[in-house]
Amino acid sequence: MEIQKNMQETSLESTPAVVVPDVVSTDFVNMGSFQFTRKGMSVLKEDIGLQEWGEVGRTLAVLTAGIQLCVGDWLNYGESQYGEQAAQYIDASDWCEDTIRVYRWVAGQVPMQNRIDGLTVGHYMSAATLPEAEQKAFLQRAHDEGWTVRQLKAHVSGSDVKADPQYSIVLRFETEQGRDDVATELRSKGYEIETR
Repeated sequence: MEIQKNMQETSLESTPAVVVPDVVSTDFVNMGSFQFTRKGMSVLKEDIGLQEWGEVGRTLAVLTAGIQLCVGDWLNYGESQYGEQAAQYIDASDWCEDTIRVYRWVAGQVPMQNRIDGLTVGHYMSAATLPEAEQKAFLQRAHDEGWTVRQLKAHVSGSDVKADPQYSIVLRFETEQGRDDVATELRSKGYEIETR
């Protein structure tokens, strides 16, 4: 394919890792030939090269992978440097108070040296109450062994870790007896069953 040929010819190491936004306002961010808003992306000019498109994609990947912790770090920095002025600025913005409280707390509890690429903010939340050395050990194991957030929570709490369910099925029965019979049979085969 032509796209694959062009991608092979373009050395990814020779291109910048991220694109710095050209224009930032309260309503949009321009990066190269693209404009990003709360509703999505617009193309500002035609004939965009594959390299520019790829650079913007790498920038978006960096931003989305750690945005919650970036926001939390930004909040903590602002409050430590500017105190009440930062709080007033944040209060006047569009941030959801509950959301930023969580981001701020997690970023404050999990130091940068304990953060590992590939883990989510859910992983960090699960280990945030642990002492730093223990936190680091659990997060490293979660990364190395590919634990889900649920598995990490179970290890942190010391409870048995069961495999994450791969899917959920909802069954409706005409009688309670029929429901109970099927539930009993499935439980005997090791399935987790919730009845209502």
